Amino acid sequence: MKSVKSVGIILFIAVALLDITFIATSLTAYRYFTKPLLLPILLVSVLVASRGKKHPVSKFYLVVAYVAGAAGDFLLLRGDQQESYFLYGVVFFAIMQLFFVLYFFRMQSIFKSPAIINFFVAIMLAALAVAFVALMYNYLGNLKYAVSVYSGLIMLMFFAAINVVHSNKASKLASRSFIPGAGFLVLSDVILAVNKFYIQEDIFDVSIMATYSLGQLFFALGFMKHLKSSGGKHRRRSGSSDRSGAPEAIG
Repeated sequence: MKSVKSVGIILFIAVALLDITFIATSLTAYRYFTKPLLLPILLVSVLVASRGKKHPVSKFYLVVAYVAGAAGDFLLLRGDQQESYFLYGVVFFAIMQLFFVLYFFRMQSIFKSPAIINFFVAIMLAALAVAFVALMYNYLGNLKYAVSVYSGLIMLMFFAAINVVHSNKASKLASRSFIPGAGFLVLSDVILAVNKFYIQEDIFDVSIMATYSLGQLFFALGFMKHLKSSGGKHRRRSGSSDRSGAPEAIG
C-alpha cells in the first residue's frame, strides 16, 4: 500500500505543478485537463491506500467531499465566463467543506473537547470571517450572501480541524496534517476572493492554486493515516459507541 500511496501522491504533485505551469504560461485552456483531475487522484489514492472495512462512514464522507470538490474545480474554471458558474462552484465547494466538517467531528466530537478552548477558537475564527466579509462586502455584487455563507462554512471546517487536536489518538495527526491543510485551504479561498472581487493580478492565480494544492495534499495524507487506523470492533469493545461522537469513532 505504501507504493500505491507514493504513486498517487507523486501523480497529484505532478498534475498540480502542470496546472500551475499552465496558469503561469497563460495556457489556461489546458487546465480543463489538469485541475478537475486533482481531487479524483487524491480520492482514489486515499481509498486504495486504506482499503478494507474500516471507517465506512468516514470514507463515504470523503467520497462526497471529493466528488463535490472536483465538480467545484471544474465549474470555477468557467467562473470568469459567467457568474452562475462561479456561484455553482461555490455551492459544490460548500458541500465539500460540510463533509470535511462531518469527517472531523466524527473523529473528535466537540462535546468531548475543552469547552473554554473551543469557545475562544470559535470566537477568533468567527471574528476573522466577519471581518473579511465586512471588508469585501461592497465588492461582492450579487454574490454577497453566497460568499458570506461560504466564509462561515470554511471557518467551521477550520474549527473542526483544530478540534481534532483534542483527540487522544489523533492529536499529532491534526497538528501535522489537518490544521496546516485547513489553513492552506482558507488562505487559498481568501486570495481567490480578493483576486476575483477586488484586485485582479495573474500572480494571484498561481498563489491560489499552490495553496489549494498544498491544503488538499495535507488533508489527503492525514486521511490516509486515519483511515488505516483500527476501527469497528475494537472501538466497540473499548466502550465507544458509533453515536457517541467519541474520539476516533467507528468509521
